[in-house]
Amino acid sequence: CAKLWKGGCIIRAKLLDKIQAAFDNDEDLSNLMADPTFAAELNGKQLSWRRIATLCIASGLPLPAICASLNYFDTFRRENLPANL
Repeated sequence: CAKLWKGGCIIRAKLLDKIQAAFDNDEDLSNLMADPTFAAELNGKQLSWRRIATLCIASGLPLPAICASLNYFDTFRRENLPANL
């Protein structure tokens, strides 16, 4: 599927290659964050991700997509949550 989007897609081809490799390695992959390569990259960059969100929030700048994605990341990697998600 990722091969179809390479020509003219706004997503860089290197990212699509990583996505394709993740699904080639595990056809039953339910979420890219469960792939070891993506998990390592997200974990390695999460401090910067949090720093950007914190600085923008402290400056009064809205960034709904970054905050929502960070919340999703935190929710996904927790086994138990108060809201029982």
